[in-house]
Amino acid sequence: MPVRWNELWEMLPEMVQVRVGWTPPLPLIPGARNYASNHAKALRLADHIAWAQDHRVWTGSAHFCEGRPKPNGTTSMTDFVIRLIETQRLTRIYEQKQAALAELKKSLLHQAFYVNL
Repeated sequence: MPVRWNELWEMLPEMVQVRVGWTPPLPLIPGARNYASNHAKALRLADHIAWAQDHRVWTGSAHFCEGRPKPNGTTSMTDFVIRLIETQRLTRIYEQKQAALAELKKSLLHQAFYVNL
């Protein structure tokens, strides 16, 4: 997967070099892959796939991850990454809704207490 992962990273749009790294972050280097947990690898890969989806250059992740080994013998890496991406997407939506609700509350309070004075 390292070659395919690098291919995915290289196709990401709007990459920005920041201080000592990149946004989105680089794939784990070969030496770090040997010491990184499966969870850390899945998180980094999920970040890359989510970035691609957010920038509309990626329509699915299952074919990229298919055939990956099962990290704990019960859930495939594909399932884990797909669930992680969906969780991140839903978290972003939730945070956007919370921010919109806070603005609505602020507006309603302003209308109720300050407009009619």
